[in-house]
Amino acid sequence: MALALYAHATGLCKEVWRPVVRLVQVPGLSAHLFDFKGHGARGLREPVTPDDGPWDEWAVDDVLAAVDPTGRSGRTSKNAPCP
Repeated sequence: MALALYAHATGLCKEVWRPVVRLVQVPGLSAHLFDFKGHGARGLREPVTPDDGPWDEWAVDDVLAAVDPTGRSGRTSKNAPCP
């Protein structure tokens, strides 16, 4: 099954995409919503700190971890898929 990854803008959370996912349902396409570090429910567990550095240094890892929650890539994800 193909995967559509929905990434939110800064200051938002994965739930911003729920109305879109409800409207755009394509057979054979699985929607995956995730929160970047410091956002949504994940922000409470994993806030962004000055030690994290610039957003562009860790955001790519968040995306890669979101598409590979099993950790096979060597990255781990604390992002649960959001149906």
